[in-house]
Amino acid sequence: MRTTIKLNTPLVSACVALGTSCLLSAAAINVDIQGANAGGPGFNLHVGTYTGQAAPVTGTTWNGVAYQGVVSTTLVDDQNVTTDVNFWSQTNLGEWSYDAGGGGVNLAAEALMADYAFTNGSNNRFTLFSNVADGGSGLQLTVGSSWDVYVYLQGDAAGQGATLTLNYADGNSSSASTTGDGPWNGTFVEGGNYVKFSGVSPRAYTVDGTNNGYEFDFVWGLNGGSAAGINGIQLVQVPEPGAVALLGGAGILSLFRRRR
Repeated sequence: MRTTIKLNTPLVSACVALGTSCLLSAAAINVDIQGANAGGPGFNLHVGTYTGQAAPVTGTTWNGVAYQGVVSTTLVDDQNVTTDVNFWSQTNLGEWSYDAGGGGVNLAAEALMADYAFTNGSNNRFTLFSNVADGGSGLQLTVGSSWDVYVYLQGDAAGQGATLTLNYADGNSSSASTTGDGPWNGTFVEGGNYVKFSGVSPRAYTVDGTNNGYEFDFVWGLNGGSAAGINGIQLVQVPEPGAVALLGGAGILSLFRRRR
């Protein structure tokens, strides 16, 4: 099967028009997690969905998704284009939010990191998946496609770290943890408040013995404390080397033509 790589087309057009090669901005899907049930003293502090940057450089459109069991949600990409990727969670989790900056100070990305779905246990499961039967033309998880996966896991106090396992292609799995050193302070720290899995491919999933699509499967929970939170997820597609060379070549060719 051919893997389709969707690039940030406005950037590609600009690079070619200018006759330059530049860093590709690959397609991304950004998910801002909210709980299914509001809770906590400040649960109404961060109404709405985050808009902005997080750890990687992507477009600024995010999907606001409730962590509520058995309901799947179709997502848009970071340019607000509908995809064929869906979010599904196994259980309902409550929502918590707090004034991270204190005294009305607004920290960067507070709308993403200072509210979260929370758990007091382990083995909480969610998936991001594409169903082959849908037959859509949007961005999809496909066999052999490569992604960088970011998951944000931070509560509102020290000791609220989380452990997460990602199940992906060919029966592989990887685990990583956050330390949960304290409330959000405006800085993204890998291992502190988010984890990253680089260059992973989705696994096939089946229902009734039929290959129905491809998914990333996540299981997360406590990392030694009594509570943990999940703030968001990002899937950033990794361009194939040929696509990078093609863009660079297109820029050089355009520059040559402009100088003749």
